Amino acid sequence: MNSRNEFYIVVGGRILTTLVSLLSVRLLTSQLDASQVGLYYIIQTVIMLVSFALLNAISEYYNRNIHNSYESGAFFSSSIKLMLLRFSLVGVSIFPIVAVYYFFDYSEQIQLTQFLGIVVLSLIAGSSLVFLEALNIVEDRVYYTVVGLIQLLVGVLLALTLTHFIEGVALWWLVGIASSQLLFFPFVMHRIAKHSRQKPLSSEYVCFLSSSQRKKVLSFAIPVSIVLFLQWGQISSYRLILGENYTLDILGFVAVGVAVASAVFTAVEAISRQYLGPRFYREISKSEREDRALIWNDYAKIVIPIYVVTLFFTVFLSKEILVILVDSKFQLAWSFVMVGAFIEFFRASSYVVYTVTSSELQSKKAVLPYLSGFLVMAALLSISDLNQEPLFSMLIIAFSYAITFLVLYVEMKKMLPIVFPWKEVILPSVISLLFSLSLFFDVEFSLVFSLVKTAAFGLLYISIVFFLIKKVSKENRLLGLYRA
Repeated sequence: MNSRNEFYIVVGGRILTTLVSLLSVRLLTSQLDASQVGLYYIIQTVIMLVSFALLNAISEYYNRNIHNSYESGAFFSSSIKLMLLRFSLVGVSIFPIVAVYYFFDYSEQIQLTQFLGIVVLSLIAGSSLVFLEALNIVEDRVYYTVVGLIQLLVGVLLALTLTHFIEGVALWWLVGIASSQLLFFPFVMHRIAKHSRQKPLSSEYVCFLSSSQRKKVLSFAIPVSIVLFLQWGQISSYRLILGENYTLDILGFVAVGVAVASAVFTAVEAISRQYLGPRFYREISKSEREDRALIWNDYAKIVIPIYVVTLFFTVFLSKEILVILVDSKFQLAWSFVMVGAFIEFFRASSYVVYTVTSSELQSKKAVLPYLSGFLVMAALLSISDLNQEPLFSMLIIAFSYAITFLVLYVEMKKMLPIVFPWKEVILPSVISLLFSLSLFFDVEFSLVFSLVKTAAFGLLYISIVFFLIKKVSKENRLLGLYRA
């Protein structure tokens, strides 16, 4: 397949994937009532807790060493080892899952067997996404794009079918999504096998979890697990906290607003990671310290300005985006979309800075920044009246992530001489004030009007993004590599 056809497939597939992802939010809020939407986000929070605390750290080490495994022919061998390890850790996670169930007393909302079963099923099925992402890192972009789109589409269709014909509850929606991931899991592993020259579990060329590397893996993974747990505490634990102090209906209302902002930022992140992530990992794996700093600088000069534009777009178009993406019963949650946009901006920007730990394999340095943000959040929430307007709690979370971002940058700069693109952020901030023009068209909303208005300002958003990319492309090595 020539590069032009590949480009069209990847771009078209990514656009369709983004549209299906955004559509799934509206379908979810249409199929489930507010209390079940609240329960859905509680279950997702527990899934994220286990993933962040136990599973993602070892997967991050795997990603950091994919190119070494790939070039030595041990891609499949290391993938099998990671899969078995993830499944073992899922087994270990049963105890904390049960503890969370009883501690927050979800017995009135869902049975223990159902709660435990869907969390474990989702964790096992979600492993397929880890290995699908691995294919993207080794630049099998067409397969990653096409299979990712089909898997998502099948998952949403199964979720719709189950919630429509069996029962409109969170449990069946999650079963539908997980079933699709399990269905495509064998095909993803088979594709990885085709990229590997060695037989599964061969002792020769094993680049992941060999006996000589176990200490190195653990020294990397343990601090990362602590960092990821703290990330979970900032970005997701509010759902458990609000679930304790408010009804599931109110939690569903808040979570939907934040989820809409998250859906927008996640779509932008997915596109940037698909194009720049593989090149970033490949280049840092073979570069010296000074060059790694320059590579990170180039990476940040592209993505951070785009995140700034996305922040302004989401804040000023929050009402319209909400009308488009969620059912009418949630359309007054636009204030949570605005606050969620700031949370997502600092989260996404912090992740860009956090990639320095993957570059240098020194994850311990990230513990202090995330701990600082977590403690700020916990301290402010503890002295606040959680029975007041829940928007105040979300503002605290946004502020805590801003603290995390600043401390993280200071710590990462000590590790690697990176330079944050402060100058490159000023121009998009000024240009993005054009989105404030949308406020002059603030009339009674309808779906059609919201679509037209968002499409019009969406064209402005795309124009600004392409202008910024073109502005830095001549001197950016990652964009230069992509053009090559």
